[in-house]
Amino acid sequence: MYYKNRFCIVKYSVISLVVASNLYGAPSGGTVVSGNATINQSGNTTNINQSSNKAIINWQDFSIKSNETVNFNQPNVNSITLNRVIGNEKSIIDGALNANGQVWLINSNGVLFGKNAKVNTAGIVASTKDISNEDFNNGNYNFKGNSKASIVNEGEIKSLANTHATFIANSVTNKGKIEVHKGTINLVGASDVTLTLNENQNISLKVNKGVLDALVDNQNLLVANGGQIYLTTNAKDELLKGVVNNSGIIEANSLDELTQSEVILFAHGGTANISGEIKAKGGFVETSGKDLNVKNEAKITAKKWLLDPVNVTIDNQNGAIGSETVGASVIETSLNNNTNIEIQADNNINVNQNITWSTAQELTLNAGNNIYINKEITATNNAGKLALKYGQISVNGGSSDYYVNAKVNLKAGQNFSTQKGSDLANKKNYTVITSLGSAGSTTGADLQGINGNISANYVLGSDINASATSSWNGGEGFNPLGFGNYFERTFDGLGHTISDLYISRASTNFVGLFSYTEKAVIKNIGLENININGNYSVGGLVGYQNSGKIENSYASGTVSGDNHVGGLVGFNSGTISNSYASGTVSSKSDNVGGLVGFNFGTISNSYASGTVSGNSQVGGLVGLNYATITNSYYDRETNTNSMDDSSYGKTKAEILSSFSNVSGWGTTGGGASASGYEILLLPYLAGVTKDEYKSKSILFSGGFGTEINPYKITNWTQLQNINNSNILTKNYYFNLLNNINSSTTGYMGSSGEGWNPIGGSIGFRGTFDGKGFTISDLYINRPTQSDIGLFGYTSYATIKNIGLENLNISGKSSVGGLVGENYAKITNSYASGTVSGNSKVGGLVGLNYETITNSYASGTVNGTNSVGGLVGLNNYATITNSYALGSVNGAFNVGGLVGENYATITNSYASGTVSGNSQVGGLVGLNYATITNSFYDKTKNPNYDNGLGIGKTTAELEDIDTFKNASWSITADSTLAKGTPILRNGSWVIYVAPTPTPTPTPTDNNQKPKVDENVKRVVASIEPSTNSNSSSNQSVPNSLNSNIRTLSFNGVDETRIINGGVRVPDDIVNSLDEL
Repeated sequence: MYYKNRFCIVKYSVISLVVASNLYGAPSGGTVVSGNATINQSGNTTNINQSSNKAIINWQDFSIKSNETVNFNQPNVNSITLNRVIGNEKSIIDGALNANGQVWLINSNGVLFGKNAKVNTAGIVASTKDISNEDFNNGNYNFKGNSKASIVNEGEIKSLANTHATFIANSVTNKGKIEVHKGTINLVGASDVTLTLNENQNISLKVNKGVLDALVDNQNLLVANGGQIYLTTNAKDELLKGVVNNSGIIEANSLDELTQSEVILFAHGGTANISGEIKAKGGFVETSGKDLNVKNEAKITAKKWLLDPVNVTIDNQNGAIGSETVGASVIETSLNNNTNIEIQADNNINVNQNITWSTAQELTLNAGNNIYINKEITATNNAGKLALKYGQISVNGGSSDYYVNAKVNLKAGQNFSTQKGSDLANKKNYTVITSLGSAGSTTGADLQGINGNISANYVLGSDINASATSSWNGGEGFNPLGFGNYFERTFDGLGHTISDLYISRASTNFVGLFSYTEKAVIKNIGLENININGNYSVGGLVGYQNSGKIENSYASGTVSGDNHVGGLVGFNSGTISNSYASGTVSSKSDNVGGLVGFNFGTISNSYASGTVSGNSQVGGLVGLNYATITNSYYDRETNTNSMDDSSYGKTKAEILSSFSNVSGWGTTGGGASASGYEILLLPYLAGVTKDEYKSKSILFSGGFGTEINPYKITNWTQLQNINNSNILTKNYYFNLLNNINSSTTGYMGSSGEGWNPIGGSIGFRGTFDGKGFTISDLYINRPTQSDIGLFGYTSYATIKNIGLENLNISGKSSVGGLVGENYAKITNSYASGTVSGNSKVGGLVGLNYETITNSYASGTVNGTNSVGGLVGLNNYATITNSYALGSVNGAFNVGGLVGENYATITNSYASGTVSGNSQVGGLVGLNYATITNSFYDKTKNPNYDNGLGIGKTTAELEDIDTFKNASWSITADSTLAKGTPILRNGSWVIYVAPTPTPTPTPTDNNQKPKVDENVKRVVASIEPSTNSNSSSNQSVPNSLNSNIRTLSFNGVDETRIINGGVRVPDDIVNSLDEL
């Protein structure tokens, strides 16, 4: 149980007696203080017989054991008995409590209905808050008090039809079952509550004052079919942190169409957590709280469900307390169960998860401020509806808006509406368009048919393919909307596109999808692959815009005309924002622009990327401008010709940067979420621009840049793409899938500056795995630049399993075949070729700050200062199991392996020639650290023994014993070419000549074995033993070691004793007999 035992402490002079008082029993100490009633107890049964309509009984204790029964016999169902506990114990009801009227139980110590409790009444109130006798008798049912005790139900509580069950405390928890048919269940966490009984003795409730940290928690079952169920904490205007939880089942289904059932879970100023099931078929459900969290497992069925937090985010993340989230799957399930849903937020609503339903239900998003549709909303039923109410905190909505960052998919018809502000007069109904229609259509129900009802508001419910227009009207194509009758309403694409629209009307003015607009609003629409031709005021979207506004829209394709021609708008005197145009724009005359031909209005946060041509007043963005342009540009990489508005020209990268912090625009590619990484070239409109129409390129041949699925590289271009600023420092993983050489795609040639080193001045941060493949013919000629190599500069990276061959690299400082300046762990890698520079020049790495293991370099290294065959300058990073084979030429601090060293070198060697003027060594030129078991070739470098490393002759460096004696782990391999050790799969191997197999001499059975001359001399030199039975172990003279090391004869069978005691095998003795 949740209640701790209470203790009564009785003090005497020096003795304290502690008595556990959890042995509850039948009600005791009852005194009738108002009304007429008698108390009779017999055995396990207590009967209270009441003759007045109201009665008040004060009890010392009111509890019922599991084998006890308490009966209230009252005049009628409207009678009330107020039972107040004035003792110090909580009430534990674990038996039967019956009444034909109402029983009210007041106990400031708390109330527990145990698992065996069976309560049947015509209405019950359990409260830890008191009510005065006067208020009770006068019908002023005001409960208040400071008790912090709880009410918990684990049993079964039933009230007669049309009555109630009401629990009032700081904390109310239901773990059992409470049922009131056609009545009301109230679970209230508050400190001051007023009840009102109607003529049917049903109840209404008002919370006057809340309490901090109040809790109402349903964990099991509440049933009030045909009635109402309320779980509430705190008064409406209080900001107290109450919590309402439902993880159980709440059932209040309507029983007929005349009476609507209702379920309210209301935690004003607090948190409502909904994870269970609410059944209110034909009824109304409200779940409200400052923080509202509806879990994915929740299930709500009702005629209408209102969700009312401060902010709400719709996703499927099952947010924690305070995260203000509603599971999209819960919304879908409820809509598909024929429940209309209204999500009402005091501030913003964010749709961060797709919502799809198939019934004829309506989803209403009601926000005090803004609505952000970041994921698709789809109604597949012909009558499925979406309503967007925004700016509801004020009458007119102020600057609030709804933002379409993902498609809204609806069926054709009257299925969409908006309302800005709380004034119902601001409500707009829209006709949803999903089809193109036919030439000459005036239905008002398809795209071409809008001309038949130009005064209505329209939205697109799906993408429209308009390719059929190329054959319409004798080749003139689509008839522009609003031609001869201005379009003055709202057209919202809801994130959809119209593709392949064709208009060819060379002698017609005001040509575009819309001919002429007057104070209209056009937004969230994309036009793709259009082909539009007209005379005067020609634009992809609008020919002539007078006032009004265009936002979050774009056009792509070909637009041509005579005068006032623009990719998006021909003539503009309104507002254009967050929009762009791409493609080809041309004029036979003047005033032609990539976005707008002639501008008298305002343009902001927009751009044009198409080619523009004309006679005069030709602009990449605007042909002729007489108004304000803000943060809007054209792509000067595309329009390389001189433009009259050249001040608005920017590179693609500059345009991307300018839009990087502008709401509604996307300026980054898919990153690790896109296979091959789709790198964006120009901004796109989030939710409107289709993925296939984004201006982008693919950096790699596949992969996601993760350890499990790295980016895949197959050519020089992809290798160079690692340098992309979105890639370089993001700790991505890269795998080389094949060998790369001068014939591979993207080779930068063997002249000019050549390869642009990966990392630049920023540094590569990631993992590059060559997978054992090679990169050949790398050419770099940058003698005035530092940090030169395949990788110029690395930072907290890993490079492994890569081989570089036929290098030709030159730089200034920090020059290496693999890495110029290195902070990457390098393993199992090599470089071969020519590396040249001034200072810090190495065959593998120029300047090194990280470990190098199982790697080598060969070829020629040239420099001036800090020049090494493997590493030019090694700073505080160990080099292990590595070597250099090439010649090294420098002036100062020159070494066959490392020019200048400040870290440990172990099990490594250099075998090339070294030349220099000062601080020159066969292994290391200048050293300030420890060198262990490492060698250089003193045959090739007799004059450079500076005590750094161990000098060995060429022959010794080709002898396995040299390295075994130095405790190297090295393996002999006779299949190798003769030479110094090499690394194979991370292990040392060296050539050792194979042991020849002796050719046997043919013999016959009578032929005696021949005895080697050395054996004869050995036997002849053996001194006789003094003991004929002794054994002899005689060592062979050193001069014979090459043939026989030791003779040991220990009296083996078939031997003879010769020369006074030496035992010799019979075959040798027989041979000696013939000497």
